[in-house]
Amino acid sequence: MDTVKMKIFVIAATIIVSVSSQFSPQSKTTSHFINCSQKNTCNECIQIFGCVWCSDPKINAGKCQNEKEVQCNKDFVINHEIKIVQTVNISSTMEKDTKRSNKKVQNTSNKNTIVQVTPQFIAIKIRPIKCYKKRTSNNGTRKRNESVALDDTDDFENDFTFTTITNLNKNNEGHPIRIKLHYHQAANYPLDIYYLMDSSNSQLLEKYSLAMPALGRKLAETISKVTSDLQLGFGSFVDKPVSPFISIVPKEIINPCDICIPSYGFRNYMPLSSNLNSFTKIVSSLNMSSNLDTPEGGFDGIMQAIVCRKEIGWRNKSRKLLVYSTDAPFHIAGDGKIGGIVKPNDGCCHLDKKGFYNYSMIQDYPSISQINQKVRENSVNIIFSVPKEQSELYKTLTTFIDGSFLGIKKDMTNYSDVIRIITEQYNEITSSVELYHSHLGEHLKLKYYSKCLNSIESPLTETNKCNGLKINNTLEFEIDIEQISCPTKKADMNHQFFIWPVGVDERVTVNVSMQCDCECEKQEHRLYEKNSTTCSNHGTLKCGVCECDSGYSGNNCSCPYNENEMKTDNCRPHDEASILCSNRGACICNKCYCNSNSATEVFWGEYCQCNNLSCPYHNGKLCSAHGQCVCNKCICDKGWSGNDCSCENSLENCFNEENTGICSENGDCVCNKCVCRGNGQYSGKYCEECKNCNTKCEELKECVLCILENSHLPQDCCSNYSVQMTLENFENLIATENYIRCWHANHQNCKYMYAYKIRKKITDIVIQSSEICQLLQSPLKIVFSIVSGIIAVGFICLIIWKIFAVIQDRKEVLKFEEERSKSMWENVQNPLYKAPFTKYENPLFEGNCSSKRSD
Repeated sequence: MDTVKMKIFVIAATIIVSVSSQFSPQSKTTSHFINCSQKNTCNECIQIFGCVWCSDPKINAGKCQNEKEVQCNKDFVINHEIKIVQTVNISSTMEKDTKRSNKKVQNTSNKNTIVQVTPQFIAIKIRPIKCYKKRTSNNGTRKRNESVALDDTDDFENDFTFTTITNLNKNNEGHPIRIKLHYHQAANYPLDIYYLMDSSNSQLLEKYSLAMPALGRKLAETISKVTSDLQLGFGSFVDKPVSPFISIVPKEIINPCDICIPSYGFRNYMPLSSNLNSFTKIVSSLNMSSNLDTPEGGFDGIMQAIVCRKEIGWRNKSRKLLVYSTDAPFHIAGDGKIGGIVKPNDGCCHLDKKGFYNYSMIQDYPSISQINQKVRENSVNIIFSVPKEQSELYKTLTTFIDGSFLGIKKDMTNYSDVIRIITEQYNEITSSVELYHSHLGEHLKLKYYSKCLNSIESPLTETNKCNGLKINNTLEFEIDIEQISCPTKKADMNHQFFIWPVGVDERVTVNVSMQCDCECEKQEHRLYEKNSTTCSNHGTLKCGVCECDSGYSGNNCSCPYNENEMKTDNCRPHDEASILCSNRGACICNKCYCNSNSATEVFWGEYCQCNNLSCPYHNGKLCSAHGQCVCNKCICDKGWSGNDCSCENSLENCFNEENTGICSENGDCVCNKCVCRGNGQYSGKYCEECKNCNTKCEELKECVLCILENSHLPQDCCSNYSVQMTLENFENLIATENYIRCWHANHQNCKYMYAYKIRKKITDIVIQSSEICQLLQSPLKIVFSIVSGIIAVGFICLIIWKIFAVIQDRKEVLKFEEERSKSMWENVQNPLYKAPFTKYENPLFEGNCSSKRSD
C-alpha cells in the first residue's frame, strides 16, 4: 500500500463490526465418535474436528486426543481457537463522519464518507471440519459438505475499518465462522447514467425524440427525488464496418443512405458529465448510419462503455447505470468470423482520442460471459430499453448478466418514455440488494443468511438477496464461512476473497488464514528443541514428539538401528505384508507401543489388535448394553448370548395365557421369542394361528344347530362348552377376542354364524342369535347369465357397427352423385381413344364380279 493510501487508512473512520461464530445444530456430536488416536503429528491432529494435540514430552502415546477428554496439562495443549477482536481507529478530523458511520447513516454528498457496506475488511483464522464415521452397526456417517469454486481475481486495498478474528471457540471449533455484514441504503448517493444508443437508421425516430426536448434537465428533475448528484453520458454503436455486415460498394461505404455517415462499431460522444444540457446538444448533432443485416454490434459498445472507466468517466463511489437502447437483436462472439475476424475479444479498452472503438475490425464481438464478468468487476447495472418485439430475446439475456434489467419501449416518439424506463428500472435496482462473492477456492464454502426487512423475531432465511429496500433502510446479512479441507501447498494457506452488492462499487475484503499446521513444529517456537535431552540427544523435540536422527528410533530416540537391518517382525501379527501394530501404535525397537485415543477408548495386545469399542452394536448400543467389549468381542452378561449379546436366554415370552406349551407346540423359542415352524403355516406371537389347519367348526356345528333350530337351551345341547348368545355385537366380539370364525348353511339357504376360541383347554363359543337367509343362485344359472350377457353385448355392438357402415356408404354415394352432376365435360369422343380395328380399301377395286360382266 503506498504512502497516500496508508495515511488515508490511518485517519479513516472505523466502523465497529460485529463478527460472531454461530454453529449449526446438525454438527453436534458425542466425543467417542471422533477418532483422534491414529494421528501421530500435530499437523495431522489439528486438521480433525474435535481433536487437540498434547505437546507434553512426558506423554509418549496418544498425543492426539479428543478435546472433550483431554488428559494433558493445559499449558501443553495445542488447539486453534476462534475469538473476536475489534479494531477501531477514530480521527478527530473525521469525528462527525464517524458518528454518522457508527449509526450506519451517511447522508452526505461527500464522496469520501458515503459508505453503504460495512465492514470493509475482515481477517479470520479458521481450521477445517473433518468428521469420521460413527462407531455404529448401521454405519452411520456424517456427511462432509462439498467445496464450491468461485473466482479470485486481484488484490484490493480498502481504506476503511478491519476486524481480525483470531483463534477458535473451544466449545464450537470446527464449525462455520459467522460474520455479519450491513448494507445501508444511503440518501443522495452519486448516480452515473450512460445512454448507449443504436445509431442505425432504424432508430431515427428515437434520435429526434431525445433531441427535441431538454432530456437531461427533465431526467434530473425526476431523479432528484432520490439523488441530486447525477451525471449523464452518451455513446452510440452501429456494427463492424466489414462485409457482410455493411455494403462494400465504395459509394455506399461513404454514404450508406442519404442522411448517413460511414458505419462504425462504437463511439463515445459524451463522457459522463454533470452538464446535463450538453446531452441534448450532442444527440441533436448526432448523424445516423446504416448496416445490412438485422443484428447490431451493440456488444462492442457495451464492452467499451464498461471497461473504459477513465474515458467514459465512471466514478469510483457511484451507482452506475448503462442504458442500452435498440430495436434489433445483437451479434455475439463467433459472428465476427463471418467477416473474417477471428481474434477473440480481449475485454480491454480500445478507444482513440475521438472516442471511436479502433479494434472493431480486429477483434470479434465479446461473449455474454465476458460482458457478465466485466459487469461484476465494475459494478455496472445494464438496462435494456427495447420495443415489445425484441422483449423476449432481451429478457432471456438478462438471466445471464448479473444486475441487468429489461425496459419495454411503448412510444419511441415521446422522450418521456425514456425517462419512464430509466426511473422505473432505477427504482427497481435500488429497492433490492444482492450479494455476490469472488473465487473461494476448493477449500472454503460460504452461505448467506438474512431476515431482510422482516421483524427481529423472524427466523433467518438462507438467501443472498433482499427486496423492498428504501432510503435509510439497513439490512443485516449473516455469512457462514467454512473450511472443508486443507491445501497441500503452504502458499495456499492464506486466501483472499471479496463480497459485494451487485451494482454497488463497494466491497468487503475477507482474508482467510487456514490453520493446518502447528507453530510448535517451527524452529522459533518454545516447544521446538534441537538435540533435546528428551530425545537422548539423538533427535529434535517438536510439539512434544521426538523426530529422531538417522540411525535411531523410539519415543525418545534411544533405540539405535541400521536402516538395512531394522526388524519389525515382532510388530506384525502374520507376515511382512501386515500393518505395523495394527495401525494403532508405534513399533519401537521391534515392539508395539499402543496408542490411547481417550479415557473411553483403549488399545492393547501384542500387536495392539485389541480394542474396547470395536464390538458389534445393537440398536445403537455397544454389545446391546448387556455385555462388555473385550478385545473386539462381546462378553455377555448372565442370561444373554449372541455375538452382540442381544439374545435373551429365557422362555418367559414363549408361553401364552392358555399355557398350551412352548409356542403352542408349533414353533421354537429363540432369544425369548417364538419362531414358528411350517414355512409360514403358523403365525401369531405364540404361533397359535394356523392358516390351513382343520378347525373345530364341523365339530361344533351340531351344538349350534341344536340351539338355533330346535330352540333348546345351551346347557342341553353344549354341556361341554361355554356358550354365549349375541345379536348385535357378534363381529366386534370375535374381532377383539381373537375368535376363529365359522358358519353353516342349511337346506333353506340360511346361514348360521358362530365362532370359538380355546382358553385353558376350555372351548368358548359365541353364536349369533339370528340367522342370515338369502336366495342362493344356482351355479348353472350364473354361468348362463354371464354368457348370455356377453353374447347380447356383442350382438348390440355388431348392430351399431352395421348401422354406422350403412350410413357411411350412403354418404359416399351421395357425394359421388353430387360431384358427377357438377361435371362440365362434353359428351364427345376421347381424342386419345383408338379403335380396336382398322379399315383398308383397294384403290383398283371397281365393284363386285356381277357388275363387271355386265359391261
